[in-house]
Amino acid sequence: MESKEKEITMISNYNYQVFKGKLNELTTKGKPEIKGNPFAILSFNNSKCPFYDLVNEGEFRISRNSNFFSIPFLIEGNFSENKYNTDVNYQVKPIAFGYYWLRILPALINFILIISFIINYKRLEIDSYKPDKIIVAILLFEIFIFAPLFFSELGKRKFETKFLEELKILNKNS
Repeated sequence: MESKEKEITMISNYNYQVFKGKLNELTTKGKPEIKGNPFAILSFNNSKCPFYDLVNEGEFRISRNSNFFSIPFLIEGNFSENKYNTDVNYQVKPIAFGYYWLRILPALINFILIISFIINYKRLEIDSYKPDKIIVAILLFEIFIFAPLFFSELGKRKFETKFLEELKILNKNS
C-alpha cells in the first residue's frame, strides 16, 4: 500500500550507538504489523516497552506495543551516524489490514442496516415511534461505529509524539 505520508528528516540528540541502544531498549521484538490490526490481542505480551519492532542495522519498523487498543500505523525509517548526533528519516505509514478494517467495517455495517431497513420498512411500524428519538438513536449509533476512526488518528499523533520524545528527536532546523 502506497503511503501518502512524506518522509520526515530530523536529528536525534543521541549519538548513533546510544540511539540504537535506546531504540532496542524501548522495543519488544516482533513483526510490527501484528500490533496494528484488530486481532492484536492474539499476540499478547506483558512487556512494558512502548514499541513493537523490527530493528536492523540503521533501519527500523515500529508500531505501538498495545494488546487491546492498537492503532493501524507504524513508523518506518532509517538512522545514520552524524558527527555528534544521529540523522533520522522516517514515515508514519498505515498498516493495511487494520487501516482498512476501521474504514470499511463502519460503511459495511451502515450498508447492511440500510438494506435491512428498506426490506423491513412495512413491518417496522415507524409511525408509532417519535422521530426525535429515532434521530437521536441513529446519531448515537453512528458516533459509536465511527469513533474508532477518530481515536486511531488521535493514537497516531500520540504514538509519533512518544517516538520523538523517547528518542530525543528534534527538527533539523531547531
